Amino acid sequence: MNFDATHWFLLMTYLVFPSLSIKIFTTYSCDDKFEDGREYLKADMTIDCKSADHLWYQGVAAFLIVLYPIGIPAMYLCCTFNANRTLTSRNLFVFGLRNISTSY
Repeated sequence: MNFDATHWFLLMTYLVFPSLSIKIFTTYSCDDKFEDGREYLKADMTIDCKSADHLWYQGVAAFLIVLYPIGIPAMYLCCTFNANRTLTSRNLFVFGLRNISTSY
């Protein structure tokens, strides 16, 4: 099987998708069970969730959520519909089913 750049891209996005999505969402996971009313990031308790730096990172994370956890599945969906349209336009799918049903 010959892998071109598209195949490698799809493979890498598929393999990295779960762990990278979790990392992006941990930006919003804050612990607020402190007596002084402060909120700290659960992944790194030295980061105050109400600081200006963290608010900026939350904005970046919002952009990355649209780009990766939403964008990658949307891209896979478009690729699937495109492949389905190609298969049905060539009648390869129907031809394959007809051969399978007649061979048994």
